[in-house]
Amino acid sequence: MSGRDNYLDTIRGIAAISIIIIHTAFWSGATYGVPDWMQTLTLAIDVGLFFFLAGWSISFKEKSPWNIFQSIIEIMKKWIFFIVFVAIISFKTTDLKSLLSSFCFNVSIPQFPVIAGSIWFLPVYICVTFINSIIIYIINTHSVTLESKIKNYCRYLIILLFLLLFDAQGTVLFPQIDSQWLFYSVPYLFGLIYGKTRFHFNVRQFVIGILLIAFAMKLNSSLLNLPINPMQNNKFPPNLTYLFYTYIGILCTIYFSNFFSGMKHNIFSHIGKKALWFYFSQGIGSSILFPLSVHININLWYLKFPVMAAINITITFICAEFLSSAYILICHYLSIFYNFLYNKALFYLAS
Repeated sequence: MSGRDNYLDTIRGIAAISIIIIHTAFWSGATYGVPDWMQTLTLAIDVGLFFFLAGWSISFKEKSPWNIFQSIIEIMKKWIFFIVFVAIISFKTTDLKSLLSSFCFNVSIPQFPVIAGSIWFLPVYICVTFINSIIIYIINTHSVTLESKIKNYCRYLIILLFLLLFDAQGTVLFPQIDSQWLFYSVPYLFGLIYGKTRFHFNVRQFVIGILLIAFAMKLNSSLLNLPINPMQNNKFPPNLTYLFYTYIGILCTIYFSNFFSGMKHNIFSHIGKKALWFYFSQGIGSSILFPLSVHININLWYLKFPVMAAINITITFICAEFLSSAYILICHYLSIFYNFLYNKALFYLAS
């Protein structure tokens, strides 16, 4: 399989919008009383779905660790460009030292606190994709057929689940394995397996799956003596309750692929193709909501929250479109300038 899947991009776009709504509820939403249950509800479509979709996307074309490393370099270039942009619009409080520190994800920009609060995702994503690319490459190299590859993927997934189970119980077998890398590797590999097999659920299997997830969440919550609500307490650090909750969005993605596979390009697939820019830009939009919120005189949280979410989506959309276009334009002119210097160098060396 090759090429882009519009359904995958559409779900990625919906997930990007969901992240905007999540950060609206948790950051500025806390100042006007968005309740815990609503915040928990927003987490049903969260970053775990991004990892599932990332695993699914690599199933279309097998990538070596070198290909993944090149993708990471491109991500880092976009991140540095984004940080430079943020530094320019907040130059009064951004010095060179904090700028260089921000390049390494140690962000400290007072005007945009949500950038620092949400960028934890990026280094985890880089670690998950790169480390797993090495393991997946080894599996692919030693597996002759697609069937043998899938069996070995499943064996690796079982190992990850085994390690995650022990980690959740406080028995750390390998202290050097970060819990977030371990946790998010599970939906990443599950996405790869799904992409290779493209299995489907009927409505009966889907309902049973949701009920099993609910039962597993309740059981694990009781064993850990940690309430399901607020779910944020199960997310940092991630535990099995949050893993089960993550699979609600994943199961919905798999089930609805029965009806929407082969769909055409749409606004959500457009956002999905620029999901990284939207993730960066929501840090700006979500931060702007703090001073803006006090000027929006709506007393009831359930009326104010959708208004604030709509404003955040609008700001994020404008920023993401501007940044993605500016990045492409600057890269284009830098390429022209590089070729000019290269040709000049060759000319002087030849003369």
